[in-house]
Amino acid sequence: MTAFEQDDGNRRLDAAFRREQRNSVRRAAHIRLAGILVIGIWVMFDNGLPAGLFYLPFLAVFGIIGYVVRFLFSRGYDREWVLGLVPLVDGLAMLAVAFADNPFRVENWPAQLHFSFGVNLYFFLLICGSIFYFTPRVVLWTGAVSAILWSATVVFVQMLPSSPPLITSEQWASYTVGEKIALVGDPYRINLSVAVTTIILYLLTSAILALFVHRTRGLVYRHAATERERTNLARYFSANLVDELANSDQPLTTARTQEVAVMFVDIRNFTRLSETLDSAALIALLREFYARLSAILFAHDGTLEKFTGDGLMATFGTPQPGPNDATNALRTAIAMREELGRWNEERAARGTQPVEAGIGIHYGPVVVGDIGDENRLELAVLGDTVNVANRIERMTRELDHDVLASDALVRRVKTEGGGNDDLTPGGKHAIRGREDPVMLWGIRRAGRQSG
Repeated sequence: MTAFEQDDGNRRLDAAFRREQRNSVRRAAHIRLAGILVIGIWVMFDNGLPAGLFYLPFLAVFGIIGYVVRFLFSRGYDREWVLGLVPLVDGLAMLAVAFADNPFRVENWPAQLHFSFGVNLYFFLLICGSIFYFTPRVVLWTGAVSAILWSATVVFVQMLPSSPPLITSEQWASYTVGEKIALVGDPYRINLSVAVTTIILYLLTSAILALFVHRTRGLVYRHAATERERTNLARYFSANLVDELANSDQPLTTARTQEVAVMFVDIRNFTRLSETLDSAALIALLREFYARLSAILFAHDGTLEKFTGDGLMATFGTPQPGPNDATNALRTAIAMREELGRWNEERAARGTQPVEAGIGIHYGPVVVGDIGDENRLELAVLGDTVNVANRIERMTRELDHDVLASDALVRRVKTEGGGNDDLTPGGKHAIRGREDPVMLWGIRRAGRQSG
């Protein structure tokens, strides 16, 4: 995978996260409303009538805040600063309603006593809710806002004239157990230890959740990168080799020599087809040609080396040799020939020209390894075996065969225990670059078509 492909994939993931963030804002508005309904029921039950009615308008405001954010995002204001305002507005509104005097309540609670009512716990809802936005910064900001607002509230209430002075640790140590219990139960005294612990927990909780969001995003990016690599591998290798390559560290960087079967396939009548088809139809034909043959190739554990314009090159036994490479190559050639026959029947029914192809296969030693640089690598298969296979394919036209295989491949098929009943001897033929003639075996053409 090239650096460009990786950057492009990351940009697509960033866009996907932004889309999911917008969707989460919409869902968060509904979830917020459901949570407010639950809290509203509890508030009514806890405070009774008519005192509980005082809090209903404030709860409605909380619900409206969620839908305001949703509206802003739907109008294109999908910015982090909008999300950053949510905990600030929520926190201020929450403190206002928590410490406001309830006119329906007979009791006149001192401000300090409100710290005993669990108001601080509601900030954890804000922090947990921020993970819906999939942005670590928003989560950390929500925790920081919660800590700042709660700290400011503690300081403000402690500065009220009705608040007794803070007790030092030395003073606390000098008190009796009874005096300590009386101090803890003093409705005008703030438990500073609990307040500080709450602030620390806000920060720790937001940090943990932000780390969770960060790691989750990283996991998604790594998974997507792995899937891109697997997809790229699947374009060239059969499915059973993709896992092996994906789980190996640099399996092909060291060049090696091994025995493989090499196949070349070429459309015979491509010139005539290209003269009668427009560019779009020609590309569509090539795509279907490649799709049909590639499916057969991968089904027989072959490796697609490259497309050659109007044909392809494939190998069997790369990147790792197998026990039936030559047999798989021969079976692939026969299956490709049969598939082209079926396709031509479909084309004939539509009144279009048939597509004829020559297939040449050879077995022998090749050099296998990666070539290229860090931005782009290709699996290269080099050697005389490749050249011979290519020239055998070219001979299919002059020898009037659909498939031609070298004697080396046929002998290897017999060694593997495979059959070659479909092949007939084609005699020995001189091949450019070879001193000795090569014995060929083949399957004659099903129909005659000049190219």
